[in-house]
Amino acid sequence: QFGEGQVDEGVKHLEQQGDAADLAQFQIITGQTASKDRQSQEKELFEWLNTTYQMNIKHMRHLANGATYLQICDSLMARKVPMKQVDWAASPDFYDEVKGNYHVLREVFHNCMIMVDVDVRKMCTYDREVRTTHAYKDANLELLVMLKGLWDTCHLSSYDPMARRGLAR
Repeated sequence: QFGEGQVDEGVKHLEQQGDAADLAQFQIITGQTASKDRQSQEKELFEWLNTTYQMNIKHMRHLANGATYLQICDSLMARKVPMKQVDWAASPDFYDEVKGNYHVLREVFHNCMIMVDVDVRKMCTYDREVRTTHAYKDANLELLVMLKGLWDTCHLSSYDPMARRGLAR
């Protein structure tokens, strides 16, 4: 466990260095987010998603089915995500609907040597305990921050999100 002062110093140092990927990984390991408050951080991330990927994300729940993460990965990894397997209509309230998206996400992470364990139970709202405690918001924010950090360091400049989404189920 990290002391609060250590975490704050680590975040401040990485923010000054401008290394978004290391900052995102540090935040995941320590369970901390950047110094911004959560609401403004979410708003900034939603604006990035909506602008970059031509989406209309307004709540963390909109990310819980995993499809958006697959699109981000597709833009990071030279179109290596099998978009035909992505189910944009999957409801995060039903495990059977989202498990396919998270299986693809895990495969993509494994193939690209991204060492992140994605716990589907924590990411979705199908589990009553997770839904009522809003734990899915924390899990989704952590993954989104990490992916945004990767995107800041490397992404395809000529990526057409609508055309790639059109390949999905």
